[in-house]
Amino acid sequence: MKVAFVYPDAESIGVQSLMSVLEKEGHEVDFVFYSANDSYTNFVNHDLDFAALAGKVAELAPDVVAFSAVSDIFKSQVRVAAELKKISGATTIFGGIHPTLLPKETLARDEVDALAMGEAEVSLPRWLASLKVNGSVIMPDKATNGIIHKRNGSMIGDFTIGDLPNMDELPFPNKEPFMAYLPEMKDEYLAMTGRGCPYACSYCAYSYTNGGGRKRNIRQTNVDRVIAEFKRAKEHLGVKYFVLVDDCFTTHTEWLEEFCRKYKTEVGLPFQCITSPFQQNEHKADLLKEAGCVNVQMGVQSVSEDLCRDILFRKSNNKKIEEAIAMTKARGIMVRVDHMLGVPEDTVENQEDAMRFYNKVRPDGISVFWLKYYPKTKIIDQAVTSGLMTESEAAEINDPNLEQPSDPSFYYGGSVSDARRLAAVAFILHWLPHLPRWFVNFLVNTGTYRIFAIKNFYLSIAIPRLITCMTDKRDFRATSHVKRFVKRYSGKLNPFN
Repeated sequence: MKVAFVYPDAESIGVQSLMSVLEKEGHEVDFVFYSANDSYTNFVNHDLDFAALAGKVAELAPDVVAFSAVSDIFKSQVRVAAELKKISGATTIFGGIHPTLLPKETLARDEVDALAMGEAEVSLPRWLASLKVNGSVIMPDKATNGIIHKRNGSMIGDFTIGDLPNMDELPFPNKEPFMAYLPEMKDEYLAMTGRGCPYACSYCAYSYTNGGGRKRNIRQTNVDRVIAEFKRAKEHLGVKYFVLVDDCFTTHTEWLEEFCRKYKTEVGLPFQCITSPFQQNEHKADLLKEAGCVNVQMGVQSVSEDLCRDILFRKSNNKKIEEAIAMTKARGIMVRVDHMLGVPEDTVENQEDAMRFYNKVRPDGISVFWLKYYPKTKIIDQAVTSGLMTESEAAEINDPNLEQPSDPSFYYGGSVSDARRLAAVAFILHWLPHLPRWFVNFLVNTGTYRIFAIKNFYLSIAIPRLITCMTDKRDFRATSHVKRFVKRYSGKLNPFN
């Protein structure tokens, strides 16, 4: 079976895993990359020719075309599939978190022939094995667990999650197809050592997939399997550092102890990871330092403990957050925190408190994200209750045309109706680590910060990150973003293959 994967803008570990699984099963795998909306460089490809892109997919003569989609890219993926259907008889299958959250609405579209629910390393090979090809793909009469497909006007299968893979047995992700288009991949290696999150924050898909509760829901890959993958990346791909994108890397202490011990002796390259302040302590900070961790990203989102508890469904304690930042920085590890704007029932006074708090604890960087309302997330209910959204507007987020979630940028403005009132806060937070304490205190205490309501991407976001890149080698992701930016605007980053 010949399968072509289509994906835009950024690296996808999920797609890489599926490609390697199918290749192991003996399928012929192709890949088409395109650039539609690159948040890292503030690039929107208004001139993208979807018909030409579909033509490039069709030239590969695939039997099946696989489209993975988070909400932010679903709109562009559907447009590619729609154009493909005009010129090709290839069967299309959609998967990823967005189709998983809205499976019936997704499968109702004419562009979609089949849909994979949840992780598909088990279900997709089984489903492909059930297909017959006689000039075109013939859908089977029987369902494959985790996949729903159309046959003669009917939908076959149940809208239930498929079998979960044994991650210890998965082949290493196939990164080479992406490396031709993303220059940063020559230096950095994105990896996930586990799947899942111990939390269920209201703005995240886990608020739905974790049953709306606070479940410790993490499946961890065996340490030896992880180390083997990293050694291969070091020896055969020549990567210089690792970016671990687990939602909360330091959750399991015993696993972390084994990983850090083996990583130090067998891999030995710098790495960065993501964690929660509430999954960090002195012992874990020591482990990370000894293993070679140079950069930790921590989710804070809000310094209002009431807002975290009642709206964001997050554990919060500002003293603990302060301690987690301090103990990590004390070991020479860079700390970048995530902060959110546009939360229901938030106030400007809360944001002023946040500026004072960060000015006190002085993280090395602050990543500001604007709230976006994604399908099925619990925060939609909070927005309706707070009067920020009507019931009909909430229903539109789950509308069958599925196109609204693709428009607002979580880097600037998000789903906030009036972003200007918080633009000055965003500007100061981006610049805060580079400003003297006394100056930040002056700006906030006098209200003078309000004059910096600057919405320009370069002045507000790009320049402070460039300064970090030039002054602190521990922020190697910033260096990657700068390289990507230069190649993008020098015309050396191809819009599609």
